[in-house]
Amino acid sequence: MTAKQYLEQLSTLDRMLSDKLDQIYQLRITASNPSCCMDGERVQTSMSADKMADIVAKIIMLEEECDTLQDRYADLRRTIITKTNMLTGKHKDIIRKRYIEKKSIHAIAQDVGITDRGVKKAHKRALEEFTKIMQIRY
Repeated sequence: MTAKQYLEQLSTLDRMLSDKLDQIYQLRITASNPSCCMDGERVQTSMSADKMADIVAKIIMLEEECDTLQDRYADLRRTIITKTNMLTGKHKDIIRKRYIEKKSIHAIAQDVGITDRGVKKAHKRALEEFTKIMQIRY
């Protein structure tokens, strides 16, 4: 795994977590809508117990998955922050802004006060330095 792929795991986990939370939100909306689970021609004001149970089971399962993803995200973020603390000044700032704060190259350039091209070059060097740090065993 390259340094860039390793660092991009944070964004991947963040997207996965966001997707799960969206699914939970949609299921809760469905569960709160009394007409969502009507069976055929029957008229009733509450959901079928089986369909409601299925929705609740899905919500519980997704919440457990969210907890696991949040733990993985927090652990990885802590590890990356620890490793970025080993980088030199500008490289540390660029890696943190890019992968932890999720800023674009252009936004980093404005923050740091250099050109986009300068940030790209520094980013490449920072990834090379981070690769060396990744190889250090704790």
